[in-house]
Amino acid sequence: MNYQLEVDEQLKKQVIFSEKLIMEYFDEIPRKMVVRGGARKCPVGVSFESRLAKKTIKISKDVFEDLFLPQNIPYDILLNDEELNLGPIIGLLLHKQDEKYSPAYLKKCLNYTLQYPAVRGLLFVFSPEGIDQKKKIIQGYYFNPCTDEDEASWKKGVFPYPHVIYQRIGIKKDVYQSLIKEMGNKIFNYPTFNKLKAWKWLSPVNSIRPYLPETHPLKKPVDIFDMMEQYPAIFLKPSNGFQGLGIIKVTYELDGYHFKYNKGDEEKIFGTKYEAENFIIDFLSEHHNYLIQQSINLLSYRERKIDFRFIMQKDYTQKWQCTGVIARFGKKGNIDTNIQGGGYVHTFEDVLGGICHLEPREIWKKEHQIIEVCKKVCHVLDERDRCYGDFGFDIGLDCDLNIWVIEINNRRHEHHFPLDLNAEEMYYDVKSSPIQYAKALAGF
Repeated sequence: MNYQLEVDEQLKKQVIFSEKLIMEYFDEIPRKMVVRGGARKCPVGVSFESRLAKKTIKISKDVFEDLFLPQNIPYDILLNDEELNLGPIIGLLLHKQDEKYSPAYLKKCLNYTLQYPAVRGLLFVFSPEGIDQKKKIIQGYYFNPCTDEDEASWKKGVFPYPHVIYQRIGIKKDVYQSLIKEMGNKIFNYPTFNKLKAWKWLSPVNSIRPYLPETHPLKKPVDIFDMMEQYPAIFLKPSNGFQGLGIIKVTYELDGYHFKYNKGDEEKIFGTKYEAENFIIDFLSEHHNYLIQQSINLLSYRERKIDFRFIMQKDYTQKWQCTGVIARFGKKGNIDTNIQGGGYVHTFEDVLGGICHLEPREIWKKEHQIIEVCKKVCHVLDERDRCYGDFGFDIGLDCDLNIWVIEINNRRHEHHFPLDLNAEEMYYDVKSSPIQYAKALAGF
């Protein structure tokens, strides 16, 4: 049932229902109940008015003040015999520092409010600096839908721990523990995981293993030489790296071992295994938490490597959906597909139709094969008792169009790729789905 909420400035810690609602909803007229906002609760007295419209509920102003809730936004209400729950209350953890929430950045954050008329409730952005663990409150900026001015759409305030947090940056473990103690397991995507952790979790699963390039931690030079006996090329990658930073491709050719870096044209060549071994020892003394990974002979076009970003997100159904697919062409001559500094994007159909010469039916089939693989991975990760709702899969296709899950971006993966294709509807889905999921996860 949809309720009309009224704020009463005269009452003190009171909720007033209509007589019709009391008679229809409650077996016995309650004298007390709890009003809840996120993880915060306020005990109130209960009464009724015979002239009040059936779906109207009055709540005293001091209840909102006690719950740290703004009064000027539309809330949904969940009602039972003991509790009146206002919400949904959703926190967006987007930056590590409060100062990053400049007027210009807050304007960009309006993209998260595209579905607000359907979501309603309290939607606020914050940083870890705004969390007060003792008082269990958070300082940040909430979305005010009641204004027409973009600059005034976010208002500074203090709020309760929310029903759900959508995490886009890392937080310290003690802060996370403080939050889940009050909220339960309602923080997604946390905890984050790196490439090695993903391999450890996924490689034992028989239905997923064929899609994973072999991956191992890099501890000593022999790790590289052993893997090179199995594969003609391998990659050295930072376990926690992103955007192609720090990647090196290693091959063995007639003139020795080649170590080609992903930035610029830098390449080191060592004619003997002994020289290569000494280089690796020096490298490992300066670079920690690296892995070695089987190199995949990816599709390419005019010396540009190609991979695909499949954006997998949960929505209001709390089930995994593919909300976006983008083909990425790396910089000419680079060993990776990162588009920074010279790459570009295309549609999945452009690549498989124009470059691979597949028919529309074959393209559709391949895309859905990839989505099913991604869903399998998502379901396995869900089984680890984590709360996830937003992944960016880097998918490779080799020259035989075999599917490879190269990486699962579970931290702050980019949502803007659809705009590079002028795909506004896709962008709308990518930005809206996590907020719809947050509402459903909150129970509203």
